[in-house]
Amino acid sequence: MSQPQAFAGEDRSFEALLAQWSAFLAQELRLSAHTISAYQRDLSAFSVFLSDHLGAKIDLSALNNVQTSDLTAYLSRRSRGDNALEAASRARALSAIRAFYRFLSVRFDVDAGVVARYRGPKIPARAPRAPAETEVDGLIDAAELDADEPWIAARNVAILTLIYGCGLRISEGLALQQRQIPLQSVLLVRGKGNKERRVPVLPLVQAAIADYIRQTPWDLSPEEPIFRGARGGPLHARIVQGLLQKLRRQLGLPESVTPHALRHAFATHMLRNGADLRAIQDLLGHAHATATQIYAAHAQDGLIAAFKRAHPRADRPKD
Repeated sequence: MSQPQAFAGEDRSFEALLAQWSAFLAQELRLSAHTISAYQRDLSAFSVFLSDHLGAKIDLSALNNVQTSDLTAYLSRRSRGDNALEAASRARALSAIRAFYRFLSVRFDVDAGVVARYRGPKIPARAPRAPAETEVDGLIDAAELDADEPWIAARNVAILTLIYGCGLRISEGLALQQRQIPLQSVLLVRGKGNKERRVPVLPLVQAAIADYIRQTPWDLSPEEPIFRGARGGPLHARIVQGLLQKLRRQLGLPESVTPHALRHAFATHMLRNGADLRAIQDLLGHAHATATQIYAAHAQDGLIAAFKRAHPRADRPKD
């Protein structure tokens, strides 16, 4: 395997490489300090394992020579012991390693093929459901890393945050126009049957959209949709669907996690946190209450599961 490139005298130690990647995440992708800290922990754990596994200090050359067997041994180690990770958590750790190697491949011409092609842990099959709040956070965090250009990373974060934060259909999110920017506290949405509804906009959603608008290279007229493809045309739903397909596989989430599942998650999480079913119906733009009832069933399932986990007598046999 060829040796990776670096500038003369440049520090190739793992610590220096991690610091450079962290700076890239903060300055170019503008990830939060919390997200960067989580990725640093994943990469540090990988480095500690490799150093012990290979019997050498980890630097750029060692990272360039990582083999499939090394990754298998690492994930096997993370599955055992007092701090064992479940399959989904190991898949997330592997996702961080892939992102780190993508950075190294661009910055130092490291061969990232072994890591990119490695198949992660097999995730046990699960019944279709709305993703949990932590899983939605994980998807949005992963979207920030899954693009070579910062403006595309910001776009991916913005569209997912908008769909989940406002409970929109994917077509409604992609229809957002330049004239509606900057987003106000209430968004007028034109949904199915050309019916209009008003949806509150969270500050988090406003910030994600504003960050994307700051970074987008395209100069748009007021009536044009703000979300653009890599070549400047309108962003198609299939691109967002493909993004979710890629992210859910990286994170070990079921096939049911689609853009529309983020809308489901919006309703389910609102209900679990005390929102009124009729209010949810209005926010989703459902003409009939029966279309919203399914979310009440999902929310109730979650409450029952939480009750069984938390109640001190839930696992005691009947008298």
